[in-house]
Amino acid sequence: MATCSSPLSRNYRVGYGLAQGKSLVQVLEELQSTAEGVSTTNVLIDLAQREKIPVPVSWQVYQV
Repeated sequence: MATCSSPLSRNYRVGYGLAQGKSLVQVLEELQSTAEGVSTTNVLIDLAQREKIPVPVSWQVYQV
């Protein structure tokens, strides 16, 4: 829950920045830290596609 709702969370700050219309590159530059959710989403989608596992919610996150 904390990573979803705390402004101290890096993943939260990435989502908030994207919601403000900033690009992912811009958000990550401003963050100056690693937001694990970004790289994890890429790995998850690669794995799901390779194994042919439907992940509709994660796919939408990846599209953002």
